[in-house]
Amino acid sequence: MASLVASALALGATVAVLAAPTPADAAADDGNIVAVPPARLLETRTNQASPTVDGKFDRYGRVPAGGIVPLDVAGRGGVDPDASAAYLNVTAVNPGADGHLTVYPCTEQVPESSNVNYVPGGAVANSVVAKLSASGKVCIFSHAAVDIVVDVSGYVPAGAAPIPVEPARLVETRKVADRVTVDHQYEGIGRVAGGTSVKFKVWDRGQEGDEVPTTAEAVFLNVTAIRPGGPGHFTVYPCTDSVPEVSNLNYVTNQTVPNSVLATVSDDGHVCIYTHADADLIADVNAYLPAGGNRTAIEPARCADTRPPEQGGRTFDGLFLGAGRQAAGSVYAVTIAGRCGIPDAAVAAYINVTAVNPSGNGHLTVWPCDEPQPGSSNVNYVAGTARPNAALSKISLDGNGQICIFTLAETHLIVDVNGYVPPPSPGFTQVAHSGNIGCGVDSDGGVICWGHNLYEALPGFTALRDNSTQEQPSVYPYRVPNLSNVIEVSLYGYRGCALLEDATAVCWGQGTNGERGDGKPFSGDDGVMAGPNPVVGTSGSGKLDNLTKIVTGARHSCALDSTGTAYCWGRAAYDALGTGGTTTTSTPAPVTVIPPGRTVDDIAVSNDSTCALLDDESVLCWGFAADGIYSFLGDGDGDNGGVVMTDAAATSPLAGVDSIDGRASGFCAVRTNGTVWCWGSNFYGQLGDGTTAERSHAVQVKNVSGAVQVSGGQKNNCAVTDAGASICWGAYRGFGPDNPDSDAPLWWTAPLSGDAVSVDATSDGTACWLLDDGFAMCAGGNFNYRLGFPTDSGAGQRNPGFVQSWLAD
Repeated sequence: MASLVASALALGATVAVLAAPTPADAAADDGNIVAVPPARLLETRTNQASPTVDGKFDRYGRVPAGGIVPLDVAGRGGVDPDASAAYLNVTAVNPGADGHLTVYPCTEQVPESSNVNYVPGGAVANSVVAKLSASGKVCIFSHAAVDIVVDVSGYVPAGAAPIPVEPARLVETRKVADRVTVDHQYEGIGRVAGGTSVKFKVWDRGQEGDEVPTTAEAVFLNVTAIRPGGPGHFTVYPCTDSVPEVSNLNYVTNQTVPNSVLATVSDDGHVCIYTHADADLIADVNAYLPAGGNRTAIEPARCADTRPPEQGGRTFDGLFLGAGRQAAGSVYAVTIAGRCGIPDAAVAAYINVTAVNPSGNGHLTVWPCDEPQPGSSNVNYVAGTARPNAALSKISLDGNGQICIFTLAETHLIVDVNGYVPPPSPGFTQVAHSGNIGCGVDSDGGVICWGHNLYEALPGFTALRDNSTQEQPSVYPYRVPNLSNVIEVSLYGYRGCALLEDATAVCWGQGTNGERGDGKPFSGDDGVMAGPNPVVGTSGSGKLDNLTKIVTGARHSCALDSTGTAYCWGRAAYDALGTGGTTTTSTPAPVTVIPPGRTVDDIAVSNDSTCALLDDESVLCWGFAADGIYSFLGDGDGDNGGVVMTDAAATSPLAGVDSIDGRASGFCAVRTNGTVWCWGSNFYGQLGDGTTAERSHAVQVKNVSGAVQVSGGQKNNCAVTDAGASICWGAYRGFGPDNPDSDAPLWWTAPLSGDAVSVDATSDGTACWLLDDGFAMCAGGNFNYRLGFPTDSGAGQRNPGFVQSWLAD
């Protein structure tokens, strides 16, 4: 039997197309199925130790022939009360005769479709995307007397995709009078010969008023092989010229086997089903994916096969191959994320799990390895068969990206992946990073932060290391509990400041030089005070108000108000505060170096220098000028009052400036024509002119055009263009191309998973990007989990990875 079964198994899966990422608190808005921990919703057997999740519909009693179970789904097992559909695993246990189960939204008539086809004895399971009734129920009809078990592993939020439909039969090959399709097309067409395909239309078909539209890109089908003439498999595909080398359903002679398939639709609205051996087949539709949006398709891949290669075992990458038969009662862990076309950030996967030649009757249970094993089943098998089933499984979020599979009896296992659920977007509107901590602001004004919690740099985060008073870094991002109504944040080192919706500001973290602006005394040590605390008014009390911007740097901070007045506080050496004095202060003071009649549109800070973008689109800088070889002020070789120039002779001021940004070694500006200009140190080529020659004035960055924003680090800078690309330059690369032996300046485009909106590259070797779908990605050094996702301690990440913001809620 083992060799016969092995010959029948092909690489199992179809291409899956899934909806775009969704905000954590509004999953329905962007249309994505939500995976939940498996939970039992119905158990009709009276002698089972695994109860339902809430005690309801437990020991319900055997369902008689022709009986119907109206099952409450919404509001149970993690399913949203307003869900439109649920991803269910339905099992028929010990049927009394041949028959089937039909899962439907409790309409007056039972649809002419089936979800689980069974024969007497044993247990048969199948997955279904089940449309819910207006009251959140599904009804389950049984043709013969049977026990029924129902487990849930996901749901579709109201208004989201996939779009559930009332079940409808689209194909029925058997020539039996009462075996019909919903519209009498593709019915009674006869047994399908081995090695051939059935092509059928899915567009504009279904129950009246609930048809699959012509815009559907994929459909959820329930496909059943009925008494095949030999061992083999079905392949469901979009009617391409050649049949893909994959399978969706594996069968043996005379076996009736159902399975769920997410099938891509051809350009003219058809789907094809290939059969290896002659067989009858039926196909029912339960849901569809509409066209448009940010959809993901992956090539199907085998992620695990416990059979050795000589018995037909093979995997996508040679990993998780040949582990041998899994012992009865054992658990097999398979890494999914980061393999087989599944990204590291995936939170769930569509998989096809097959038990191959089990030694006895039993079942498989699939769940994320970082959660307790649920009392549910995904595949129910009998000895000596090959029994597949589709499953939507969450992936462990502990950094291992695994699913676990429990088997009741000894068996070989095969795991095929055919799609994934992307993580929910946090809906960030702004992202900042200091090199030690990162924060994102969402559309509701909430803040999610991550990184190293030294000096209370993570506000409201109090986790401690075991047996230590040192505060634990935030391994995963967390939602800041005491910070709301935020417009934007500015971060540097172990300090942060936030501009609030009421036009005031708060700061927290390290304040050695009074950089928090809270008006409190400081002693010159770490200056840590609990926060966030309000930035006080110029009198040292109240709040600095009418603010439009706040920025914090290495030694001082500054803000702008709605009148274009600038305020600064912190270390005042070299008159970095622009107030005409050198006394360090924690109380904001108006900047006095701005020329009469001029106002400030933007402001940026460096170590002991400050620059302001004036309302005439010129830039004025003050404070520390540097050592004479180069100039933080960018004002040329002479004393030109700090006006940034484009030549050493100081004859041509930098004009037409749209925005500015400061960094530890200088400043950069974006002009209205989309060019980027930088001034300050060029030791690492961070001025972007292709050399490491020092300049006393601003120079244009090469290879960058159409810029809309710029951010500077100590040794490298990055810009975002109007095309959504992010171009970086410099010689020191904690992220970017893996070429650490070269000291020559270079440029590179960050390999992002979407269009960039902004970038923060403030630190030496770390950068974070905001994408247009509200996600954040970071790259660089990851000591103390500064990137917002776990890797080995201290391990770097040259290419950007997703900040795991979905773990914060």
